[in-house]
This record gives sequence, structure tokens and C-alpha cells, in this order.
Amino acid sequence: MASSHRFREHSHPFHELGFVLEGECDWALGRSRLRVTAGSFVLVPAGRRHREVIPAGAHAQLAWVGFDFGAVPVELPAWNQQALAAGPWAAELERLITTLFAENQSAELGGRERAQLALRDVLILVTRAAVSPRPATAPLAVNSAEEVARSAARYLTDNLALPLSVQAVARYHSLGAAHFSVLFKQHHGVTPRDFLQRARIERARELLV
Repeated sequence: MASSHRFREHSHPFHELGFVLEGECDWALGRSRLRVTAGSFVLVPAGRRHREVIPAGAHAQLAWVGFDFGAVPVELPAWNQQALAAGPWAAELERLITTLFAENQSAELGGRERAQLALRDVLILVTRAAVSPRPATAPLAVNSAEEVARSAARYLTDNLALPLSVQAVARYHSLGAAHFSVLFKQHHGVTPRDFLQRARIERARELLV
């Protein structure tokens, strides 16, 4: 997690999938620059020089997944190096990436195997999102989405003194952080983090009057 941060340009001997969990940032690929928002991803091929840039005043939480196919020659899909929205698969991708990280670092029996299975599922879902984007099979109804956004706003304003995180509020509403952030911004025009910051400033002003 970082704010107003510019990573050094670099490359890897493996492919890398970058996923934005929260906020937004820029992905610089050579002379090209992509704006990537919460719930979106970029597939960067091995050897491609790149860097991530979080603009001043902005906030982003990013996840990176590095992988290769061993000695098997594999041509990456045409949609690599593009910023793509995970859409209805955002919450599931977030869950799988969290599982992948945890199992890859775990000393538990079968940890590596579970990490490999999670990686396989991640690659399947990003491919689905890239080649056949569609509405979720059971999307939130418009009124349900609005109610979640209103409920989240009430929850934030009622608990300004607590050290709230976007992940915690998203879990409270049974959503992934990326999906929740997109939904919240659609209905309130700002991210949950910006909404909370503004609400705290407004409350402080009220107390000073």
C-alpha cells in the first residue's frame, strides 16, 4: 500500500499480473501509460520494463502476482499490457489472490499446491474478464446496490472515531474491497477513503463551532 509513490522502472524474468485492490494508479510500460482503477488488472510479459506510479494526493493498494510456465513455450494473449476491468469477477479475484499469497508463504502441508491451484483460477478469471466480459450471473439489483452504498455511507459516518479500513467495511457488507470501492464511487462520486476523510474533516469543523 502506498500514497504518492513512484516505483523504479524494472523488469522481471517472469510474467506479472498487477491487480488494483483499492484506489487507482498509473502503469508505465515503456512510453505508454495506463490508468488502472480498483477492480482492474494488467498482464505484463516477462522482460517488459515497467513501473507503477501513484499520483500525489492519490491512494492505491496493489497486488502483484509473478508466474511463468516453466520450460513450456507459451504465447501471451493479445490483451496483455492493457488495463482491463475484472467486472463481476473482481471480488473472486481478490479472494483468490489473497489465498495465493497466504498459501505461497505457508509452511502447511499442500501450501504450494493450493497456491498453484489459486494461480490457475486467477488466470482463468482474468482471461474470462478480458475476452468475454458480461454481467455477473446474479448481479446486485440497482436498488440493492444503492442500499449497500447508502448503508456503507451511514456506517462510515456513524463510526468516524474508529480506525476503519475499506476492507473492513467491504467485509461488513459481504463484498470484496475492489468491488465495494467501485460500487461506492458509482453512487457517491468519491471513493470510500475520500468519503471518510471528508466526513472526519466536516465533523471536526462542527466540533470547533
